[in-house]
Amino acid sequence: MPTDYESQQISEIELWMNHPPDILSRVADGVLAPATGLVARVVPEGAILAALDLGNAAGQTLSRYQSIKKHAGVSHYSELLRSTLEECDRLAANERHWAMGLAAAEGAVTGAAGIHGLPVDIPAVVALAMRGIHTTGLCYGFELKSEGDRQLAVAILSASGANNMKEKVAALAYLKNLNARFAKEAFERMAAEANESAFSQQAVMLTAKALAEQLGMNFARRKLAQAVPFLGAGIGATVNAWYLHDVCHTARRTFQERWLRANGILHHDIGPETPPVLPAEN
Repeated sequence: MPTDYESQQISEIELWMNHPPDILSRVADGVLAPATGLVARVVPEGAILAALDLGNAAGQTLSRYQSIKKHAGVSHYSELLRSTLEECDRLAANERHWAMGLAAAEGAVTGAAGIHGLPVDIPAVVALAMRGIHTTGLCYGFELKSEGDRQLAVAILSASGANNMKEKVAALAYLKNLNARFAKEAFERMAAEANESAFSQQAVMLTAKALAEQLGMNFARRKLAQAVPFLGAGIGATVNAWYLHDVCHTARRTFQERWLRANGILHHDIGPETPPVLPAEN
């Protein structure tokens, strides 16, 4: 039987899943489409994909493992899986503040260079976002190591940066399948099966190319103002902190759900309807 706090969080998870991206994202999806090409020229797709790999690796080595254990008073991160959801949320909130601070500092430095700083800024903030996902997972007792974990992190990144409801629903549907497997099977087996399903219809929008394009649009709408003279540093810091807030919030909701299912508290299906079958890319 869930506690009052757990029941409240379950309701908030479902509300978040069904809430469309903010109005700026939906308008920018069309209005800023040409700017995506500009971002692509300034920051090649390969640089974004490399940042995903770098952030995934960095997340496993720079995720404040010892600090989380110290603040939680545990000897091993996995003990947090048997802690309380309130405690896990408290730790996740603290780590979110750290992530936002790091991203703001990085954005202030590169933002001072205006649009010329984007080739360094965007890959760096993508890497910081992946690190934030890893760190948030630790707060709930989950260490992300396998290929299935990498897919989970990428899906979280995609859901947090969705520019429209279609993108968000596709990413959440994939996350839901990954979490369902975790609830039923050993973690290693889940990772293997998640890898086998990488070409499922629900994963179509999570291909490397699609994610890079999505990130390009997402950063275009957030970063264009950074080109304004004398304002670049402040805008870069604010935008990066805002982006890390979105990523860490998505990670929090994802790992809350996984924690609730792992503890046998959440049994019913929640979230948006599975999207219609998408045509495979040629």
